[in-house]
Amino acid sequence: NGSVLLQQNKSLFSPISQLHYEYYKDIGEVRRALEGNADIQCIVSKNDVPFGQAQHPMLSDYADKADTLKFLLEL
Repeated sequence: NGSVLLQQNKSLFSPISQLHYEYYKDIGEVRRALEGNADIQCIVSKNDVPFGQAQHPMLSDYADKADTLKFLLEL
């Protein structure tokens, strides 16, 4: 029906049609929270991975921090 439910919740994962959000005092607090979470693969922003590029990694960007090229070379 084109609607979304906003819920204040610290969980990264939300059900379909639900968006979690939380409040922070400053941008440094946000960055520390994001960088300290192993479930986050990249940060999309004007200062990190550009918008629209999260699903277009470079050869040097490794999914789940696993060097796929190194793995293949060692087979």
